[in-house]
Amino acid sequence: MTAIFMKYFAGYRQKNLMTSRSLTVNSTTYLSTSTKTRKGRGGKLMLTLLTKTLYDKRWFIIGWCAVMFFMIFLVMAVYPSLKQTDAFDKLAATVPDQLKALIGDADSFRTLKGYIATQLYDIRVPLLLMIMSLVLAQGLAGSEEEKGSLRTLLTTPLSRTRVLWERWGAGVIIVTVMILVTVIGAYIGAAVINESVPTDMIWRLGFMSWLFGVTAFTITYAVGTATGKRGLMMAVGLTVTFGSFLISSFSKNVDWLDPFKYVSLLNYYDTSTIKDGTFNVGDIWILTLLTLICMCIAQLCFRRRDVS
Repeated sequence: MTAIFMKYFAGYRQKNLMTSRSLTVNSTTYLSTSTKTRKGRGGKLMLTLLTKTLYDKRWFIIGWCAVMFFMIFLVMAVYPSLKQTDAFDKLAATVPDQLKALIGDADSFRTLKGYIATQLYDIRVPLLLMIMSLVLAQGLAGSEEEKGSLRTLLTTPLSRTRVLWERWGAGVIIVTVMILVTVIGAYIGAAVINESVPTDMIWRLGFMSWLFGVTAFTITYAVGTATGKRGLMMAVGLTVTFGSFLISSFSKNVDWLDPFKYVSLLNYYDTSTIKDGTFNVGDIWILTLLTLICMCIAQLCFRRRDVS
């Protein structure tokens, strides 16, 4: 009986040794592969993170694309009725001077070119972009850390720098998709009302809207990744969004608000110059530098702070 037990124990021990060696070999192979991937094929992991982020946000993208498209389409659809009547002139005459910036210039309704520049890309598109950017940044920087998924992600071979920039890249792609939807919606809306869209102007407006949207997203995203504080990120995002809108809307007619216009993000989003065929190069530089500065600060802070 003792001999049988010793034989069984020896076989069991040998089996465990083989399993342990197998696990060691597999673990070594996995770590070797991970290291090789990190050093030689980092782009593959980056692409995986980028595509995974976009896949996770697929319903967000679809929903906001629908909102953008129908907003553009509906605003374009009512243009013929506004153009042929003096209803807007009567409305503008009854609105106080302090609120006229909210409805736009009556002269802009005379041509489709002016209507698109002032009623679509000067009021509605930037406001929706800022709201969308706030929600998107909150999802990429705030919710992920709150749920603990960011901490898990950082245990992979991806560095913090790559995680930061790849998630930001996913946000930029989403903003780009939204801008393309607005351009397509403008073309379709114009075709429905038998009008032609000035191609050069619509793409210039699209580019400036894209840069504006990327900057708005980056500010909130950078605060979230740099601090890890969701409340602070939301406070900054809401201040940038609604503060910019209110200051830009009332600073033209309220004297004491005029000095504050330079802190409004919308101050650097001038569709009037684009409508006339030119870019304000200074605005482009300011938005670009603001984006880069925010991301550099976010990278420095994110690499050093603890992730909960």
